[in-house]
Formats: sequence, structure tokens, C-alpha cells
Amino acid sequence: MSTENNHPSNHLKPLLVSVRDTALLLGISAKTIRNQCSAGTFPLQCLKLGGRTLFRLADINELVGGNFVREQAVATPHKIVQKRGRGWPRKSDSLRRRGAA
Repeated sequence: MSTENNHPSNHLKPLLVSVRDTALLLGISAKTIRNQCSAGTFPLQCLKLGGRTLFRLADINELVGGNFVREQAVATPHKIVQKRGRGWPRKSDSLRRRGAA
């Protein structure tokens, strides 16, 4: 009998979520949430904990009107986008564009 699968921590949903996860769940940008929190116009209570801004998952559920928020939605990986550097392109970039390398 495996006790790992029955451990209570395996079945708990997060009670607090970050600004980034809140933005993903609500479909708005994280910067918009931060701006509205500092202005006091965001519809959810912004909790500060150790320098981080967090939100209650129950409040997010209430805002969207029900059981919209699932545990899997909070754990979605974030796509990393590499921005093009400033200045002249490197020779390897121009060769790659031409298809030579």
C-alpha cells in the first residue's frame, strides 16, 4: 500500500497565487494587475507577503463566477520568449536568415 498517493499535501490546491498566475487565469497582463493594485482599483484584495503580491484563489473563483479556476490552470508552464538584441545583427543571424548555415 502506497502512502505517498494518500498524503494530504498531494490533494491540496494552492490557497494563494502569484500575480503571474492570476494574470493567466484572468486573461490580463501581470503589469495591468500590478498597476491597478498600486492604484487601488483592482477588484481583488492584493496581499503582500515577503515582498510578493499574492491573491486568494477563492477570491479569483468568486470574481469569475464559480469553479472556473482549476488546479491545472495554476500550474501551466510559462513560455520564454527571447527578444532580439539591439544594434546591428550578428553575422550568424544574417547567414541563418539567408539559409546558408
